[in-house]
Amino acid sequence: MVFNKYSDDMAVLMKEQLGRIGIELEIVVQESAVFLEQINKLGFPMVGQPIGVRMTDPDEFSRYFVSGGGSNWVGLKNSEVDALFERQGRALDVAERKKIVRELDMKLLELSPSVPLYWQRGNIGYWPEVKNYYRGNPYNNNKFQEVWLAK
Repeated sequence: MVFNKYSDDMAVLMKEQLGRIGIELEIVVQESAVFLEQINKLGFPMVGQPIGVRMTDPDEFSRYFVSGGGSNWVGLKNSEVDALFERQGRALDVAERKKIVRELDMKLLELSPSVPLYWQRGNIGYWPEVKNYYRGNPYNNNKFQEVWLAK
């Protein structure tokens, strides 16, 4: 299930690659509103959907894997995953939080609710004169009310 040129290209690549190991795919192109309705109803056997998060905080991933998360497009409902996300979010000790996040990572790998097919990384140049700028999630609306130029 795809809805734009980028996801269409990825679907063709997935179909080709998975076909090499005997998994046949049918690419279904849909208008974006229909696509999003199907996503929200979990009305698909497989979907190629990019997710974007900052790598600075594990809480960013919770919406994808916590029961009832706003972007939990795979319909995962697992009390252990929910509890681990809750625990790591409350942990004040960095070492303890890392330990909990590692346990959470292992649980998600065991369950495999989604399979990352690739990782895209972006680099941005910053000027030292630009203050209070924090690069947000590229899929969200970045707001610049607090950004200022120190020159």
